[in-house]
Amino acid sequence: FDNNLYAFSMSGFGLDDEKGLIAKIGATFAKENVAIQDCTTGIDEISVIARAEDFRGRNIIGKVKWNLTNAFSNRYKVSFEQGLGRLVITGEGMKGSIGIAGEINRTLAEQGINVKYSSQGPSEISIIHGVQNEVGPKAVQALYDRFLK
Repeated sequence: FDNNLYAFSMSGFGLDDEKGLIAKIGATFAKENVAIQDCTTGIDEISVIARAEDFRGRNIIGKVKWNLTNAFSNRYKVSFEQGLGRLVITGEGMKGSIGIAGEINRTLAEQGINVKYSSQGPSEISIIHGVQNEVGPKAVQALYDRFLK
């Protein structure tokens, strides 16, 4: 479990058709020497996840939000959230395992754990779920009990 993450989210009509979206976002974070840990997308929305430690003592959260807003000429809403953590469920055995994402989600739901964001690449070897920091240990234990015990 990786905790203390920040999310910068952008949303607005037409965002999914924006040319150079990823390049502009990446440049904004690179300019501030902040590593992007995850990136999740939906229709007309994108969220970038970064470690809080990259911001510690630097007072740049507002600057990053401002730069993201201006990179797209104020066309999209930019929001910020802190206190996130991520569960990384990984293994070669996951590839082609039908229903594994559903089992993971069901296990977390049974424990009352809300998944804030989710990401899985076409390689199928990992699933990343973002959750609130405070439920991280409970989520890890639930998944351990379900899949490894």
